[in-house]
Amino acid sequence: MWHLVLSAVVAAGPSTSTSTPSSATTAQQPLQGVDATGTGGDDDSVTSPDDLILDAGLGRGVSLKAEDGSFEFQARARLQLRAQATVDDDASDDEARLRPELFVRRARLVFGGRVLHDTFQWQVQLGMSQNDVEKDLPVIVRDAYVTWNAPLRLGVRVGQMKVPFDRQRLTSSSAQQFTERSRVINELNLDRDIGVQLIHAHLLDEKLAVQVGVFGGDGRNRPVPTPSMLSVARVQLSPFGAFDDLVEGDVGRGDAPRLAIAAAAAFNVDSTRERSTHGDVLADDVIDYAHGTADVLFKWRGVSAMASGLVRIAVDDDDALVPVARSAAGGVAQVGVVVVDGLELAVRGAVTVPVVVEVENEAAFAARGVEWEGTFGTNYYFAGHNLKLQLDAGLVGDEVERPDFVARSQLQLFF
Repeated sequence: MWHLVLSAVVAAGPSTSTSTPSSATTAQQPLQGVDATGTGGDDDSVTSPDDLILDAGLGRGVSLKAEDGSFEFQARARLQLRAQATVDDDASDDEARLRPELFVRRARLVFGGRVLHDTFQWQVQLGMSQNDVEKDLPVIVRDAYVTWNAPLRLGVRVGQMKVPFDRQRLTSSSAQQFTERSRVINELNLDRDIGVQLIHAHLLDEKLAVQVGVFGGDGRNRPVPTPSMLSVARVQLSPFGAFDDLVEGDVGRGDAPRLAIAAAAAFNVDSTRERSTHGDVLADDVIDYAHGTADVLFKWRGVSAMASGLVRIAVDDDDALVPVARSAAGGVAQVGVVVVDGLELAVRGAVTVPVVVEVENEAAFAARGVEWEGTFGTNYYFAGHNLKLQLDAGLVGDEVERPDFVARSQLQLFF
């Protein structure tokens, strides 16, 4: 059904992110450094080398654009290099108890541009580390979409993109306060999917943003023969005006308070994935999942606070042949303080609780028990999120086993 929507959207308008682009521009945000007041272009025009502007910078990558703003091509790269150690007290021997690791957490290439001035924008993001691809389908394409900016400041985005659901998933991994997202988010988020999204971030003098989308429902790079559909809507209110709400922390120690309050809901019909749009692929089973989330973000003078709650309920798995449904609710809260320029301290806590409803086979997830985490982090920003060193350590556990101690160190370079 959503395929019909894709062919019917060639008449709407401007993609804007729900946040102001920052030095850590995410894959969901427009390109930086280009005047957004273009009025169109001439298909037959030819641009000479003298009319081209070459720009390069940390976080901006390398861009080539026409002097008249009619087009731009941008290329960026990002590395996250990590050292990690896990102490498992339940391990049977000393060698298994301590697990040290050195690996490339992320290695990304991001290409983007615009044509016909600001009428169309496009973006492609490739993830080339082992952790950036799904084990059973190692395709490196993460983002691949085109955004049409038309009248009325309404945007249409078509392709593979982040589903507009929870805040921490929408926030780029390049702009996080910790080396990893919370376990709650890893369990209950809606990952990237293929579909169409309508975006309007300029309501009430840019204080209200609305995103509505229809997607395939089976996650990224995974066309399946079983028809399914994911519908989602997200609304955000920023009472003090738009700001960099998709960047964690307040590295710039802004003088003005900034606040964003958001909520989203989604419904996935006939999902073929264990966790709706991600997780293991179900062989012959389909599940209908209902999703909900609400979050709040506050920043002021180097202090940042974020809290988010999420829920996923299996509302119909009558066709399931094995116990696969995973219904759960969870919450995460984190606070950060920039104590001196460039140095930030942060703390995070999270919990995930199984939700048992009267759906066949639902006790499967309940057997996992309550999962929780508590993490403390220290970040040093050499050049904002574009060049930073992160250290965090904490405990993760559940009701069944003793908690593991996990310590991580990560260096990020975003060129």
